[in-house]
Amino acid sequence: MVTAVIGERVRVLYLKAATSDEAVRWLLRALDDGEREPARAWARALPSTHVARVLRASIEDDDARDLRETLLDLRAEAGARLRLLRVSATLASTLGLLGGILALAGGAKRAGLDALRAGGAERTTMAEALATMAIGVATSALCFQALALLRPAAQKLIVQSEQIARALGDADGLR
Repeated sequence: MVTAVIGERVRVLYLKAATSDEAVRWLLRALDDGEREPARAWARALPSTHVARVLRASIEDDDARDLRETLLDLRAEAGARLRLLRVSATLASTLGLLGGILALAGGAKRAGLDALRAGGAERTTMAEALATMAIGVATSALCFQALALLRPAAQKLIVQSEQIARALGDADGLR
């Protein structure tokens, strides 16, 4: 499940909704010069990007309320499922530790006295406990690493969208 969430967020934040810094600078210059038609054409060519959605909300709808709603929606979309990754990271390490403790406690009960004396049950129990803890820690590390990569991408989308909205002159009172 965690890898599916990470894959979906990477696809959206880096591929589908992202806009290059160069394109944002070009759009900001075009809007500052009053050239809305090239910006409109750009937004039609790349409709899934956050910046294009802001441009369409402002240029095509000419309603400041729609632009504010669009920015709020984009902010929510950019941060979607990042909290799930944070919670998953915390739960994975906790559940891995709990699973290790339960494996150690259950291992002594499963083995008979003769098996304990021979040491075979201890090795098996330790291997199960360490494997459980390793899976929990690895999942947690994967989630934290993904968060370290995805949070800046989400923040970048938000900043770019707000820059374009300010350049359009329709974003007064958004904060």
